[in-house]
Amino acid sequence: MSSTSASSRGSRRRLVFVPVAGLAVLAITVAGCGGSESPKTTSTSTPSPTAAGSWVAPASGTCIADRVDGDVGWEHVVPCSAPHTYEVLGSAPLPAEFSEAARDDLEMASGILHDQYLTFANKTCDDVVTQTLGWADTPVGTVSGREVSLAPAFSGALSLALSPATSWESTKTLVCSWRFEDPNKKTFQVASTSGTAAFQSFTDGSFPISATVCENYKNGKDGTDGNVPVDCSKPHLQQYLVSFNLKPVVGAAWIEKVGTRAFTDAEWAQLDAICKPLITELIGASKVSGKSVMADTGALWGDSKYLPDYYQVRCMVRDEVKGTLLTGSVL
Repeated sequence: MSSTSASSRGSRRRLVFVPVAGLAVLAITVAGCGGSESPKTTSTSTPSPTAAGSWVAPASGTCIADRVDGDVGWEHVVPCSAPHTYEVLGSAPLPAEFSEAARDDLEMASGILHDQYLTFANKTCDDVVTQTLGWADTPVGTVSGREVSLAPAFSGALSLALSPATSWESTKTLVCSWRFEDPNKKTFQVASTSGTAAFQSFTDGSFPISATVCENYKNGKDGTDGNVPVDCSKPHLQQYLVSFNLKPVVGAAWIEKVGTRAFTDAEWAQLDAICKPLITELIGASKVSGKSVMADTGALWGDSKYLPDYYQVRCMVRDEVKGTLLTGSVL
């Protein structure tokens, strides 16, 4: 088949999307192994020192109200039923090459060590996301969610935060959290109706609609066209649900063959065939009945500084009949 132009398949275009969703978005605050059970408990206790100068990272499922002086407000732990900006996914100790460094050299400085740390932090938190949601063993094509950093689409970013400066000498930990924000990078708060962290309800029908990701297609008056974010409670063309790294699914030869050109119809169909069973497995056939499950590419296509071998595909649910818009979240 002949190549398709970058905009001839509605929203499907190559290398022009700036994601508001997708956990590979870098959000530094100054998506892996084991079982597949997602935690169902929420910590509402404030992380507190266990000894002079030490600090304990908040547990997965902890909800934090807001930022304080540009940092995560670790002491502002609230019940997840209350408005909050951060949800802790998990944490990991820093390896020796980073734990022996000064905190500011990792977070604030530039150079080889800083870049190596951000590469480590992005990959580690991607793995934490997949594991925490219980998707490590979810099939994505012929591989597992763990191998492709399977992650949900949500209106926000992945926050990579280090232990507080006041406890750095005794506790050197990377904490991975969701930070809710709009496309203009302005944080906002969500509240969970289930009482647990919103990420724990991503597939069970109670995920906050304000944190979902929907788009409409817009034809620009100057001849440009593209997608614009829209509130999922309003009529919309499509809703994004998950993203993953395509390379482990199709192999290096497929990625090299495609390069940066537009996909052919056959190649789009191949990606759609990966997304459809994946979405059906995650949210159930009834939620996508009468709708199309399709694939789209994201902004990361092997050229990200901190995720250099990541080729982003996002799975979306779209209206089946042309001209019929969706209303509400399919979740």
